[in-house]
Amino acid sequence: MWEDRLAHSASAPNPAPPAGATEPGVAQIPRLNFYWPTVFPRDLVIDPTQSTITEDGYELALRDPAGGQWYASIQGGAMTSLPLTEGEPQTIRGYEGQASTTGAGYGLYWDEGDYQYRVAGGVGLEDALAIAENLEPVSFEVWQERLAQSP
Repeated sequence: MWEDRLAHSASAPNPAPPAGATEPGVAQIPRLNFYWPTVFPRDLVIDPTQSTITEDGYELALRDPAGGQWYASIQGGAMTSLPLTEGEPQTIRGYEGQASTTGAGYGLYWDEGDYQYRVAGGVGLEDALAIAENLEPVSFEVWQERLAQSP
């Protein structure tokens, strides 16, 4: 699965759902989940200066407030980076995915429908899984509001 992803770019924008897409008998177009963390291992905090969002994707940066070595990012949609190395199979949020390491930290990669997601950085596997397994889906607008309120 991920070998195929490495050969394709996930940066193509996805169309907006047609009017009435929730009516019975009308095809449903999968929507990108805008995830927000509810768990912050190692006291990581949101870094709004390194975070961004569009309707097609997002990246939320987490950093060590003391300036230490720990950091992570949460990506979804068109902004999801592909793994640098082939990883090991890993179930993430109930989906088949993979965990890979560069030796300096871990990355978790998985698909939900037509979209790719990633939690990665200078954290261990246990911390990356804690972030990924405790992500909260929020609306595009709520994601933007929470980012604006981050210190």
